[in-house]
Amino acid sequence: MVAIRSAWFLFGVYDIQQHPERFLTHQPPVLFAAGVVWLAVFWYTVAYVVPLIAYLRKGEPHLVPLCLELICSGGLFLFLSQDWAGGMAFYNFPAFIVGFLSVGRTPFWSAPLTVAVLPLLSGALWGHSFAVIADRMIDLAVVFAIGFSFCKLLLTLRRIRDMMSVIQQQNQTLELNAKQIERLTIAEERNRLSRELHDTVGHAFTAVIAGMDAVRYLIDVSPTEAKNHLAELRRFASKGLEDVRSHIHQMAPAELKQPLCLTLREMSGQFAEHTSVKINFGASGREVPLSEQVRVTLIRLLQEAMTNAVRHGHASEVEVALRFLEGEVVLKVEDNGVGAKKLVKGFGINSMTERLASVNGTLSIESSPLRGTVVEGKIAI
Repeated sequence: MVAIRSAWFLFGVYDIQQHPERFLTHQPPVLFAAGVVWLAVFWYTVAYVVPLIAYLRKGEPHLVPLCLELICSGGLFLFLSQDWAGGMAFYNFPAFIVGFLSVGRTPFWSAPLTVAVLPLLSGALWGHSFAVIADRMIDLAVVFAIGFSFCKLLLTLRRIRDMMSVIQQQNQTLELNAKQIERLTIAEERNRLSRELHDTVGHAFTAVIAGMDAVRYLIDVSPTEAKNHLAELRRFASKGLEDVRSHIHQMAPAELKQPLCLTLREMSGQFAEHTSVKINFGASGREVPLSEQVRVTLIRLLQEAMTNAVRHGHASEVEVALRFLEGEVVLKVEDNGVGAKKLVKGFGINSMTERLASVNGTLSIESSPLRGTVVEGKIAI
């Protein structure tokens, strides 16, 4: 823009200096003596510099250079248009600039000023015919339209560039989010599988070990009963193996296909049968349909609590209570084990806490020496 404007300025000054006689065709000719020609050159310089400075200033409203262009260049056009060829050569570029700066609603007044008002004023001042004025108006309209269209083109290209930049940034953000989600999903799935394997394998092996301890004493006293007990242990171990396979293959455990109360009751009975620990199971309230995730969470909570009662608490009796309340389901497991003065949170407790938190639930554990441990999980439904 600066280079084109500079070329326009140099051409205009050169034209005035080389052909001052163009402006001596009207009376009185003294107006166009050498001093006045230099005044025209000075005015030309002002018309070149002032709008350009306003245009180059950052943050300047577009109306400022537009108005300065119309005032400086338009006034000089009226002065030079006494010679129609000189005025026409001069005002082509300013008309283009006015069209270029006419954005928004400004064309509604800048276009009439450039295309109609200035040619009509010059015709009135210097006596040009209407045919000549009309021809000039058409020329200025074309130049104005080219400048306006060029501005629209640049704005469109700028918007496209900005949109492409935004799209590129959004794509980068989406890629980062996708990778983050993928990492979190993999980590969550690993944690879930580790919890599932810990709950199923740990529960099964604890029950089998406790059952084997019982068989060791029964084998001398009652071989037949010991043999039956071994058969039950084998069946229980096989079921544990099936659970592990089910989790590995992302299949729902069989206990999810029956009512939760029945599932927890059967689990309690099987655990009592294989560990010689007395399990008292009770349920209250009307069972409501629960999501698979909530059911699995309660099942694993019971498994972990009973396993810890035998493994760490050395309990001989466990009370299990399942309660369906208004908007809440509560599973409470209380044992008569040795308890603990300070509870150490291992993988099992952390796993239970994470499971309950994932279904909008909470876990509370109370334990004291020689008074056993109470594990209670609450889930909003």
